[in-house]
Amino acid sequence: MPANRPTIRGNPGPHLTRNALVFRPETGLYVQELEYSGTQAGVAGLATNFRDNNREHRLDYEDGISRVTVYTPTQGAPVLDKYEVLWEMEQREIWNHPEVKTAAQAFDQIIPASEDSFRKRAENAVDGRLDTAAADDPVSGVTFRRVVAHLKAGITGWEQEQVLLRRTRVVPPSVASPCNIDAASLIYTTAQLDLPGDVLFILPDISSLTDPDPTNFQWGWRRRPSTSMIQGQANEQTSEFLLAAWSLMLYTPASSNADW
Repeated sequence: MPANRPTIRGNPGPHLTRNALVFRPETGLYVQELEYSGTQAGVAGLATNFRDNNREHRLDYEDGISRVTVYTPTQGAPVLDKYEVLWEMEQREIWNHPEVKTAAQAFDQIIPASEDSFRKRAENAVDGRLDTAAADDPVSGVTFRRVVAHLKAGITGWEQEQVLLRRTRVVPPSVASPCNIDAASLIYTTAQLDLPGDVLFILPDISSLTDPDPTNFQWGWRRRPSTSMIQGQANEQTSEFLLAAWSLMLYTPASSNADW
């Protein structure tokens, strides 16, 4: 039985409720804080164990819940990784919606270059008579009428969900990666992010995502501005990658793994 996890007969033993790395400016060191919660008897027994082993700790009793927090100074600069997966909503023009893009491309391919495009006809129809040629087109007519209805109602855009992956790590300043401006122009696959399995499990499968124009766009991850905060003997570095269909004219597929 571990020395710091006693089992109190007849009561549930204390369980770990918090694990945090805290910087103490007065010493310039990081301290690992482990908080255990449980019955008063169980927590008191754990606190006695910490005291007997000369370990710094604190006891708290609040609202019928007993807690004990033990502090363990780290040796040198700590190494800590934290991953966050966030969902963001991006406002996009109605012309970028997949259904509208497909309909516009189909219509524009069959009309002479001298005639108005799908988009121009829809914009003109907002203030004037509905364009019969576009509205009756067997391929794009239904979408054309729906677009015009949206424009007349003042709806010119839509929201697209995006996934943001953020990693925060605490490392010695000598280990932190220097700023790489060129990396912002690269498109990375999920495999090139070299992620732990439990993080990969909750990310979307890029291969299942499609775009009407795969010749000019590619789904992937692109680096967003990162931050570094040097505190005491450690550097807390936060890096972010955004998943989207990126332009192959403006950005380049990466040939190696991302440098977090």
